[in-house]
Order: sequence, then C-alpha cells, then structure tokens
Amino acid sequence: MPIARPRALPAFAVFAATVWIVAALLSGCGAHGASKTDPGAANDMAIAGQLYAEKRYPEALPLYDRALAKDPKSAKALLGRAVVLYKLGRYADSIKTLNVLLSQDKTHTAGYYNRGLAKARLEKYREAAADFEITLALKPDFAQAENNLGLVYFSLDETDNALTHFDRAASLMGDAPFEPLFNKAAVLQARLEYEKALPIYDYLVTMRPNDANSLNNRGYIRLMRGEDAEAVADFSRALAVAEDKEIYFNRAIALGRLGRNKEAVDDYRRAVAVDPKFVKGWKNLGLMRLRLEDAAGCDDLVRACELGSCQSIEECRRQGTCP
Repeated sequence: MPIARPRALPAFAVFAATVWIVAALLSGCGAHGASKTDPGAANDMAIAGQLYAEKRYPEALPLYDRALAKDPKSAKALLGRAVVLYKLGRYADSIKTLNVLLSQDKTHTAGYYNRGLAKARLEKYREAAADFEITLALKPDFAQAENNLGLVYFSLDETDNALTHFDRAASLMGDAPFEPLFNKAAVLQARLEYEKALPIYDYLVTMRPNDANSLNNRGYIRLMRGEDAEAVADFSRALAVAEDKEIYFNRAIALGRLGRNKEAVDDYRRAVAVDPKFVKGWKNLGLMRLRLEDAAGCDDLVRACELGSCQSIEECRRQGTCP
C-alpha cells in the first residue's frame, strides 16, 4: 500500500501566505496621495485602495486603470494595479505592469518583490530568484524576500541554497519566524532528514498548536519512524482544524498499520468525498476493502483506473480477486 504523502507546502501555498506582504507594501504606499498631474486620480486611488482592502479586486482594477489614465506615471497606481492583477491570477499582466513601473524607477523595492512573486507563480524560478536578489540588495532586512528566495531555490531543487535563505529569513523575523522555519523543516523532510525536521515541527506546534500543516507533517515523520499511534494523534489534531483529503489519507494509512482497518476505510471514504478525483484515495480504499473481504473494493479500484491508475485493478483481475 502506498506510504503517506507529506503535506510539505512547497512554493504555492507558502507563496499564498506571503501575499500579506504584498498587501502591506501596497497599503504602505497607502494614503494614495494627490496626483501631481490630476487631483482626480487621488480620489480613484483612495476608492481603489478601500476596495482592495475589502478584497473586491475586480472592482478595484478599473479604478486603478482610471487613475493611470489621468496620471500614467503614478508609481502608486502602477503598483496597485499590478498587485490587483496578481490577486486575480493574471500574473503575466501583473509582470507587464511592474515592468513599466521598474522602467521608471529601477530602485523600486516593492516592484521587484512583487514581480518576483508573479514570476514564481508562472514557474519562472530563475527570473524570480533574480528579482528577489535585487529586492534584497535594495532592502537587506526584508525577511519575506529571503523566505521567498528560499522557496524559489527549493523549487529549483537547490536545497542547500534554500536552507541558507530560510535561516536568514528566520534570523530577520525575530521571535516569531514561523514561515521560514516551517519551510526549513519541509526541505529537510523532502531530503528525508527526519531527525532534523522533527524538532522544528515540535517547536512550530508550540508556536501554533492548531496549525494543520505542521501537525500533518509531524504525523508523517512519526509514521516514517513507526510511531503509528502518535501519528494518528497528530493527524487527528490536524483534521480537527482542517478537513483535508491528504490528512485523511495519511491517518487511514496509520490506522491500517495499527490494524484498525474499518476506521481506515472510513478515512479513505472521507478523503474521496473531499475530492472525488483523488486517485490514491480510491486505490487505497479499494485495497483496504478487499483486505476486509468486501468485494465492493473492486468498484473502488475500477474508479481509480478511470482516473488513470489501473495497475491495482489489473493485478486483482489477474489473480481472480476482481471480475
């Protein structure tokens, strides 16, 4: 049966967490002072800023456009437009807007930082790294840029570089360096250095007792160490916070290893209920039900095959277990 998969939060989710810094930079520009060329632009900017704060991004965008029509060189309007485009998932358009901003001001820290984020979203990791490097040259104490540079190197499989930047980010964050420490632990976990990762997760759980990702990752390591009951406890704590298919999947594996097969079946069912296209969930559900002599497990394996994983049902048919 497949092993539990770590929920290590590579680039996407942690980048999502760092969007808060983008918003902070935007609001830091924030009073949206009066335009030198058209006072009406200031009113558009003020309304756009309020809509942005309320996460009404589609409504904010035309106001930034209108402000730029009145004052095409407004750095604040260009940055605001770029961040809204980023929030809307229009990363290429965000980059184009930031290119205009940076052509006007080659020392605009927020411009490079946000362009790095957008390039990372497009998996242009080398280009993203270059933008984060420039960001740090302009603002050496920018902890989130260090963190994101580490994520970019992780995505490039340059894990030594990633760890270096996560350590730097943690040192810059003072007493609460949660994100870089989590990322460091995730890299160590990906490198199978479980004994180094585990104490970091222990610390993170003391910092944020209800952080589902830290609990899940710690549970995964405990599963790898054969500490199945402790793994179940961590997965259960995580699931009390967040209903997640992978955490159900992991807990099901731990329960199965403890001989609690019916409970494992229930968790596999929960996993595929969360995501009906969760191939590994259907596969393990089918195999576990067959272990319990439940012929309906064949139907689960057929479903896994329909989703692209046919090895198990084909093997069961060869053995005569499934029709």
